Amino acid sequence: MIDAIREWHRNGVSAERIWREDPALHAAGHFHFGSWREAIVAAGFQPTSQRWSKERVLDELRTRYGNGIPRSFRCKDNWRLTAAARKYYGNWHDALVAAGLRRGKSKIRLRWNGQRVIEAIRGRCEQGLSLSSAWQDDKKLYEAAARWFGGWRQAVAAAGFSLPSRRKWTPHSVIEAIRDRHRRGSLPTSIEKADHGLYCAARRHWGGWREALREAGIETEPYRSWSKQS
Repeated sequence: MIDAIREWHRNGVSAERIWREDPALHAAGHFHFGSWREAIVAAGFQPTSQRWSKERVLDELRTRYGNGIPRSFRCKDNWRLTAAARKYYGNWHDALVAAGLRRGKSKIRLRWNGQRVIEAIRGRCEQGLSLSSAWQDDKKLYEAAARWFGGWRQAVAAAGFSLPSRRKWTPHSVIEAIRDRHRRGSLPTSIEKADHGLYCAARRHWGGWREALREAGIETEPYRSWSKQS
């Protein structure tokens, strides 16, 4: 094996590059000497590459990724860095976290139950937040309320509060409400976001929001088909 390493070297192939030309020799070096580095030393050569360590991994990451290189991509031009990051930190993401280049993932997730839903609803009231807009600004609470109480209205009642009575929408009242909001200067997209009840009623009675706007005589821009060029 040592003779083979020296022969490759005489033919102009550096010890660090032999693994590309002779994978079997490289594997045998690991088997007989514990590592390819030790096999090179046994053949009388001094490895030019520096040993990897946890500290070196962090230094390399900070050097490469601290200068604006996208952190979401592995360093494809240096597979040794990728392998060393996995070896010492388990995976690429955790190595970036250890280097201070990416935020760690939160290990704590809020587990909802009925009592927490009620406390969150009461908290919204204490902060002066509308209970009618939770579907828009706190979707996790809104969805948890549906799971634990069967719906948002029922969860609000369990917390000791009440919501305004639901308006009974008809096709005519939907159109009149859209026209009224439009006359007051509301854009079609803002009506859709600000009045969830009207939006849902429009879809229910007219088959879609754009169809209801068209029925109300409000012009909307056609959907644009995006391409790479546009």
